[in-house]
Amino acid sequence: MKKINDMKKILTGFAVAAASASSLMADNPIIKHIFTADPSAHLYEGKVFIYPSHDQDKPDWFNMVDYHVFSSTNLVDWTDHGVALDVKDVPWAKEYMWAPDCAYKDGIYYFYFPARDKAGDFRIGVATSKSPSGPFKPEPNPIEGSFSIDPSVFIDDDGAAYMYFGGMGEHGMAKSPMVARLKDNMKEFAEEPKRIEGLDFFFEGAWMNKINGTYYLSYSTGNKNKQYKPSALAYATSDSPCGPFKYRGVFLKSVGIWTNHHSIININGDWYLFYHNGALKGGGNNNRSVCIDRLYFNPDGTIKMVEPTKEGVPAVDLGKPNAQ
Repeated sequence: MKKINDMKKILTGFAVAAASASSLMADNPIIKHIFTADPSAHLYEGKVFIYPSHDQDKPDWFNMVDYHVFSSTNLVDWTDHGVALDVKDVPWAKEYMWAPDCAYKDGIYYFYFPARDKAGDFRIGVATSKSPSGPFKPEPNPIEGSFSIDPSVFIDDDGAAYMYFGGMGEHGMAKSPMVARLKDNMKEFAEEPKRIEGLDFFFEGAWMNKINGTYYLSYSTGNKNKQYKPSALAYATSDSPCGPFKYRGVFLKSVGIWTNHHSIININGDWYLFYHNGALKGGGNNNRSVCIDRLYFNPDGTIKMVEPTKEGVPAVDLGKPNAQ
């Protein structure tokens, strides 16, 4: 009888553990020991990697100086891989290490980042590593012909890579987003950047997804009557990665701070929105924190309005085949 009771205890323990694992939630914000913003999320080597900017504990505006990389196997538990790149290691950069992105090709991870150069202009740099967590070694010069902020790189089904960037318009007005195809070396523009047409009040933070043959360009938005502040997210669609695009609307309302910057990825057939808010203790416009919530589509392909949550998303099993 004792053995049976012992077995019951063991089985009960397994059941409790399984129930606990299945009920794990990401608990927004997901990174709590430092301030993080502008999350670019990617699936690499069986993990989700986030490439955010790093807000300073005592910020002087957006005076970020380095980047940390984070990874997770379940969206709940996150590993901080430490400093992946510091402004002092970039020969051409002076300050403002803002929103970055990462892309993978032929065994190399390419880390793209904006920074203000020593002449006071924003340029876009690239650094490389054989590991998705870095550290990344920067090129000695920014990408020739680059300017502005918020680079993100999309690789299409045919292997062509495109960089989207833009923001920081004059006199507070939003500047049109730009797109340029990259050369095969992923370090140079293959063409002159051109303006993207068809968006409604682009502010910054462009991100590209291709879903069922349609290109979805999403971005941080606002508009002149201030219905939405720049921390809202909107999207537009096209049958070409370079547009022109058709504006579709807002899918995340303002999160209560000055900016937002996001990414969207598919995990096991489900869509996830990575963004930031100011909810962490001591947070606000210049002390932001990364969050995750589910993103859903209507049958016609339009995106449903996302409701930000404190609970975040349930744990996932990244061992399953991924749909993206």
